Amino acid sequence: MTIDPNITEFKLRGHTDGFPLEILKCKNLQNLDLAYNQIGALPKEIQQLTNLRVLILNSCGLSELPDELGDLVNLESLSLGSNNLKKIPSCVFKLRKLNGLGLGSCALSAVPEEIASLPDLYELDLCSNGLSSLPKSFTLLKHLEDLSLSHNQFTTVPLEVTVLPKLRWLSLQANQITGLAPEFYVSSQLEWLDLRENPLSDNEKQIIRSKSGSRINLWLTEAESYRPWPPKP
Repeated sequence: MTIDPNITEFKLRGHTDGFPLEILKCKNLQNLDLAYNQIGALPKEIQQLTNLRVLILNSCGLSELPDELGDLVNLESLSLGSNNLKKIPSCVFKLRKLNGLGLGSCALSAVPEEIASLPDLYELDLCSNGLSSLPKSFTLLKHLEDLSLSHNQFTTVPLEVTVLPKLRWLSLQANQITGLAPEFYVSSQLEWLDLRENPLSDNEKQIIRSKSGSRINLWLTEAESYRPWPPKP
């Protein structure tokens, strides 16, 4: 594969096995999309791509990440969805400029306290894992606006998210939620909340609607799913 070493963007989806080493010569690269390739493992030399801003590695057959990924200090968006990581690699927490992080369908069972080391996170996708709680340090994500916790094992809206000052969009679709804690209605700053496919009784749905009023746009049933998720600014 011949790649122009002066490119700033490169996209190759579903066409290769292994990491295309030629890309390491592209020192000006800012946006790299290798989703849906069976890469298996990232080379340690990825640290050479110091200008990288966006890295997309969804469905790449990854089970771990090299520590050297943490040297990409200019990285702002990292997508790792549908890889069998089982835990969030420690190198991710060195990426202090991250504002977008995708970890959906990564077989995660917990979010570590170190998540607070990413204070600029604006968008976080943790859908389709095995999560039932969030760490206390989650409350330090003061810039978080968009959070997906859908298809996990939560039994209520985590109180850690209700105190986040900028959180506007929260998806908890397909969890095990049977009701909302009273504190939710007092502290929540949410504008959009998706609670579809949870075991909520009709009475509880009515209570949620009544207490939320017009303050929160709610999805409680599939019949409401036609509403578009609000566009990002």
